[in-house]
Amino acid sequence: MLIVSFDGLRADALLRSQIPVISKLINGGASSFKAQTVYLSSTLPGHVSMLSGRCISNHGISWNDYIPANGYLQGPTVFSAAHDAGLRTVMAVGKEKLVTIARPGTVDAFRHVTGSDEETVRVALEESAGGFGVLFVHFWLPDYAGHLTGWMSPSYIGVIGRDDAALGSLLDGLEAQGMLDGTLVILTADHGGVDFSHGGKSPEELTIPWIVYGPGVAAGTSIHVPVSIVDTAPTALWALGLDLPVGWDGRPVVEAFGLTAKEEGVREAVDSPCVE
Repeated sequence: MLIVSFDGLRADALLRSQIPVISKLINGGASSFKAQTVYLSSTLPGHVSMLSGRCISNHGISWNDYIPANGYLQGPTVFSAAHDAGLRTVMAVGKEKLVTIARPGTVDAFRHVTGSDEETVRVALEESAGGFGVLFVHFWLPDYAGHLTGWMSPSYIGVIGRDDAALGSLLDGLEAQGMLDGTLVILTADHGGVDFSHGGKSPEELTIPWIVYGPGVAAGTSIHVPVSIVDTAPTALWALGLDLPVGWDGRPVVEAFGLTAKEEGVREAVDSPCVE
């Protein structure tokens, strides 16, 4: 299982960017360009919800800074569930505060990369060579460009194209390692942005892409049911054949696999479960 997050990626930005790699995932997989993140639409709360299947009201992390005194995220995550099942779990990230998610005993390798997203790819491939059940890779540059030059600015759009190439290098590297075949890929984002910021409830801040590609996916499918960022971890565990923790707010997006909630015995999709 490979989960890739483009920090600050607005769904509509993909329509303006040169993204041959992401386009391959979209055309060969299932996608929604109307998926919703949580409110507050910020990096740490968004990623916690993405990887724990829970709304902020459930997991409690509403701050957006690295505050060691606050400790680690408590409760189950995609990493803890996979780790408990004997799978190796890896995080390669561009922002130190995401260590909040890497509670000791749940993530086998946590790597904070201080350089470019290309460097994050190099580190991720270094760790993936040891095998993985869940690999999470975080690209931080779109968010940086959004804050610096504005969301949807030429610089912001250009960075998305640059990270598309970085994603291609990641996938090529995994293929060369023999680690890509049979691996499900989920590509999404923690939040969007408007002007030079994010954190609010506007559609530009809340709407994110959600793309899944790989074994069992109904290729070329537009996902018509509502999708939330909290559906990411449940979909990953469901695809791995693992039980979902009790109390999660998200659900497996079984529709991406040509199935229905009724036949799979999962909850029906609802609009924006984490936005009040």
